[in-house]
Amino acid sequence: MGTSVDFYRYFFFTILFLLILPGFVFYASALRNYIMTGEYTENFFPDHCVKNTASATISPQIHVFPSAAVGYGKQAAQTFTITNTGDVRLWHADSRGAISGWFNFELDDSCVYEINGFSFIDPGETCSFSVSPGQRLDLGVHHGSVTRWFIPAASFEEFSEIIGGSSDVHVSDMLGHPDLMEISTNFSFTVTEEF
Repeated sequence: MGTSVDFYRYFFFTILFLLILPGFVFYASALRNYIMTGEYTENFFPDHCVKNTASATISPQIHVFPSAAVGYGKQAAQTFTITNTGDVRLWHADSRGAISGWFNFELDDSCVYEINGFSFIDPGETCSFSVSPGQRLDLGVHHGSVTRWFIPAASFEEFSEIIGGSSDVHVSDMLGHPDLMEISTNFSFTVTEEF
């Protein structure tokens, strides 16, 4: 009697072990992949794997240029710095971003890290652009902003898959996409009466 119980107990635990082992191997493989590459594997237990975090900051977020009197000359530019504060590469989903009030301000962009014509910012890295007031603006306060869009992707292949394998990407085609990140800054410049 005791022998048959031991046999069934042994048989039960053997089957249980054989059922659990493949899952353990797959989970360990996904965990090892994340530790070694920083990329999680969706094919193996995505709920248990840590997904990369995409985040960025821009500094300053708001800037007020020193005011100038009518007839002013060239004004000093302000540099705005975008920092990738996440742990995944951020690909620009636009070539220069969108500047509102573009007829009142000049934009100089230096974000030039490129792969296949697409620029990106790696984790912990920065890129900058400069804005300066245009010349001969009318009396009053002039407002502007720059908006940049990014798509987080660990590799160019992943980025290319998100944008549909296109050789170019237009933000208008990506609006509403769950992976699209938006970051913006605002600025103003006041023209006063002549002294």
